[in-house]
Amino acid sequence: TINKIMKQGYSRIPVFEKERTNIVAVLFIKDLAFIDPDENTPLRIVSNFYQNILNFVFEDTTLDSIFKEFKGGSKGHMALVQRINNEGECDPFYEVVGLVTLEDIIEELIQEEIVDETDVIMDNKSKRRRNNRMGRHDFTEFSNHPDDGVHRKPQVSPQMQVACYQYLRTSLDPFNEAMMSESILKRLLTQDVIHTIKITDSTPLSSPSTFLYVQGKSVDYFILILEGHVNVTIGRENLTFESGPFTYFGYSILQTPANIGESPSACTQLSRSSGMLDSSVQSLDTSKNNFLPDYSVRAITEVIYLKVRLVQYVAARRAFFLEKSHKDNEDVD
Repeated sequence: TINKIMKQGYSRIPVFEKERTNIVAVLFIKDLAFIDPDENTPLRIVSNFYQNILNFVFEDTTLDSIFKEFKGGSKGHMALVQRINNEGECDPFYEVVGLVTLEDIIEELIQEEIVDETDVIMDNKSKRRRNNRMGRHDFTEFSNHPDDGVHRKPQVSPQMQVACYQYLRTSLDPFNEAMMSESILKRLLTQDVIHTIKITDSTPLSSPSTFLYVQGKSVDYFILILEGHVNVTIGRENLTFESGPFTYFGYSILQTPANIGESPSACTQLSRSSGMLDSSVQSLDTSKNNFLPDYSVRAITEVIYLKVRLVQYVAARRAFFLEKSHKDNEDVD
């Protein structure tokens, strides 16, 4: 199912119950990144846990009103269009007749179609389909386990992968067993988190491509050096020292989401109300939790490093709460 969703190319997936006109939830692609397909987690559990906001508008709502709402950002950039169905002898009820996105409104404003690489239809009015549409990638590789026969070229050696996992698990609190399960951490490490900086004889010392952090420049990621060496320049005095494998930077970026759900009241009610925990994650504005380094980090040799963005870490934590909630509910049953 996850592979089918990924093939569609959409970032938001409406979920209906019984009838397509009865939309009960919406899922984001990022919500599915850490869900293990082999666990066969019911869609209802995933939807109830994340509780993403459903934005409904009536079919006679003007575009400028919806546009203002979208610009506010509190309800996202997609709205479900509904009407009151009073046909027949039954009581009137709300019925979803379509959806509108921010892109749709902008297209109406500029009177031009915005076509990206994921579009199937070139024109919503004529329903003209794309002729030379690029083939979609198969995402099953990302939902398979490393030992299920699918061969992927590793970016680091197996020994380094194990060492990285063990170091995160045992030496850094945001990644220990109280913060995320073994399976979630392993899935996090299969995301796009391993990066390389190559240094050649012609690479200038001040080349922007060699910097992992720049003093005074806000960032939203944590870094762990796996191989190679970097120069760290700190303070107004520009004190410089060299650092090597298994040194990390940006640790504080993980501190705010690490505290989510640690209050006793939240933990004791985890199995009964996962939405309460999720609300604290949902309310986390990642743009306000960026890290402002007072030092610069520059690669001086070829460097392989782990780079975990705040949004990736928050997604992993949310997946951990979902996993824990699901297991607790099974124990109660």
